[in-house]
Amino acid sequence: MAKSRRYYIDGNTVRVRETLPARREEEEILRVSVQPEQRPVRVRINVPYVLTLLVVTLLFGYLCFSYLKVNASINASMNRIASLEQQLVKARAENAVMENRLGAQMDLEEVFRIAVEEMGMVYPDENEVVEYTEQMREYVRQHENVPSS
Repeated sequence: MAKSRRYYIDGNTVRVRETLPARREEEEILRVSVQPEQRPVRVRINVPYVLTLLVVTLLFGYLCFSYLKVNASINASMNRIASLEQQLVKARAENAVMENRLGAQMDLEEVFRIAVEEMGMVYPDENEVVEYTEQMREYVRQHENVPSS
């Protein structure tokens, strides 16, 4: 048998370590020979599970692609709307400028002078103005007969 030493403690450190007895090779041989042989593991493929997983994966991919396509379409529409809004703002600004320019060019006193002097227009007399009440309608017919008072 091999020499065996025991631990002993002197203070808080171990001064001498105990050596373990040497193992017998026979025990190791027995352990190795007792263990059964490991056979290769055969993996069985569950076909319905794999097909279901494949279908779910393809469906998920299609949904992701569709989402990206719709998102890109919405972004393109939003960009188009923003562009059209900018054009509208620009057109309104141009219209306001043109209206101011025309208002500045048109002299209402000159229009009154031409109407009175050249075309012979005058204000109506009291006898020429006929007031009448119309039934409640949302529109007026231009060529309708004036009711007698």
